[in-house]
Order: sequence, then C-alpha cells, then structure tokens
Amino acid sequence: MEVLYTYRNYDSTIKILPFDMTLNRKKSALFDKKEEEWDAIVNKAHKEKKIAAGLLPLFKLHINNMNYLTSQFEKSYREINKNVVSDSIRYLMVVERELNFKLLEDLPELVRFKDWQSKKVEDWLNRNSIMTKNILRFSEVTKARKVVVLTGLLHKYILKDLLSSSNTDGKYELVEYFEK
Repeated sequence: MEVLYTYRNYDSTIKILPFDMTLNRKKSALFDKKEEEWDAIVNKAHKEKKIAAGLLPLFKLHINNMNYLTSQFEKSYREINKNVVSDSIRYLMVVERELNFKLLEDLPELVRFKDWQSKKVEDWLNRNSIMTKNILRFSEVTKARKVVVLTGLLHKYILKDLLSSSNTDGKYELVEYFEK
C-alpha cells in the first residue's frame, strides 16, 4: 500500500480505495489453527500409509505443486509475477479442492472437518466475489478511466476470472502487468 500513497504525491488525482472485505482476525486465527490440524492429520496418515493407493497420485501432485509454489514465493514479486505462477496457483486450488474432499471420504479422522472444508471453499469464493463487486462498484461510482488493482498473488487468478466473466458488455479492458 505504501507505494500507492507515495505515488499519490506525484499525482494528486489518484484515489486509493479498499476493495477487500474486512477480515475478522479472531476468525482467521481459528481458521489457521484448523488448517494446521488438518495438515497434521493428513501428513500423519501419509507417513503411516493410511491414504488410499488410488489417492496417492493426486496427493503427490498436490505436494509437488505446493513445493513448486513455495520455492517461487521465496523469490521477489518481480520474479513470480508471471502467468506460469498464476496458472500454477489456479491448478493448485483445483487439485487441492478435489484432493481434500476425497480425503474427507477416505480418512475417518477428518470427518470433523467436513463442514469446515466446505466453509473454507465457500468463504474463499465469497471473499473474491466481494472484492470483484467492490472493484466494479468503485470504478462505476468514481467514473474511473483506469483502475489499478494490487492484490496478493493467490487472488490474482480468481479476480481475473471473475472480472472477465463480469464484463459481458465489454465496458472495460482487463490488462495484466508482467515485469520483464
């Protein structure tokens, strides 16, 4: 955000508007705790060879994706702001969703996470939908000719999809910026 406020020193017409929803820090901490519990159970099941053989290819694919993205996130934003990384995140989310719901069926110790897993997916989609609606609403209200959206990389692919699908009348051009 600091870069936006610095830029405004050069262009006083710039408007800085928050488009993300307000996050409940207490709820986020509980979510993180649940995710750690989930990961511990899944890792233990894998170590003890309790994951069904039919799920292992999907599980290994997920682990490989996570390892790749973790290695990418150690780099600077300039290095990771590439289509290949954004597409990898999109693919990771698809694989993760499929794997997690299959693990719920496969591992009895995960049964207590069923509602949480569904809520996690629902909240993620809802949050990005709210962000998209706010970007479009702010653009309309301010009659902006150009809108620059800065967000975390995990949101990039889904915001791109949602903004593209919202542009049925061709009112705006969606342009991505990649440093060379």
